[in-house]
Amino acid sequence: MAQQCLREVLEADALATLGQCGVAVGSFTLRDGTRDLLFVATGTGIAPFRSMLWSLAEAGVSRAVTLLWGLRSERDLYYQDELEQLSS
Repeated sequence: MAQQCLREVLEADALATLGQCGVAVGSFTLRDGTRDLLFVATGTGIAPFRSMLWSLAEAGVSRAVTLLWGLRSERDLYYQDELEQLSS
């Protein structure tokens, strides 16, 4: 279902992913494969994706990864140097 929804998303569309009672839910397991990856996080939700990015880098995996990370302000931008290092 989520994959189908993402295929229909247009630029500037607003997205919400909430589970029961408005709480975000999901499985934070990185599956083996060759498909490109899209990680979407806000605030401290970056934590599981940070771990996955390091795992991919350490394993030498060459899958394309796009990270969308929403923050309230620039002062909330942590791990910037680390993420830039991983992107190169």
